[in-house]
Amino acid sequence: MAQGELLADRWGKPFGGPKPFGGPKPFGGPKPFGGPKPFGGPKPFGGPKPLDRPKPLEGPKPLEGPRPFEVPRFIVVSGDRSI
Repeated sequence: MAQGELLADRWGKPFGGPKPFGGPKPFGGPKPFGGPKPFGGPKPFGGPKPLDRPKPLEGPKPLEGPRPFEVPRFIVVSGDRSI
């Protein structure tokens, strides 16, 4: 006895015949998610932002003079403290 006939006797369906899963599938048609998407168009956030304005170039800063309350400090390198 062939194996196909043995399985046909056991389950009642020969594997060589037409299968119900071989026909057209409902998932094979056009999908609603395959069309144009609303998020694919121009985005409002993609344009220029108002915070991206070029900053005015800073000019040369005035040179800082001596600070009024700054006390010059001396660093003692040797043991001789007579400055």
